[in-house]
Amino acid sequence: MSAWIEAAKVLAVNSEVVVKCPECGDGNLLVIDAGAGSSHVERHIHCPKCGAYNALLKRIDGV
Repeated sequence: MSAWIEAAKVLAVNSEVVVKCPECGDGNLLVIDAGAGSSHVERHIHCPKCGAYNALLKRIDGV
């Protein structure tokens, strides 16, 4: 399984967990949440060291 998928699984549950960048292995990933309607949030994940970026869409309405 990809290192980004593993990082996303952890950060989907708790966006404040310290996760090392899957690309460079040096920086700690930063997370910014943005609203995506009433039932979802977009979780933007990036590394301040190497600039790597990924995002996930998380359901927040409990359905």
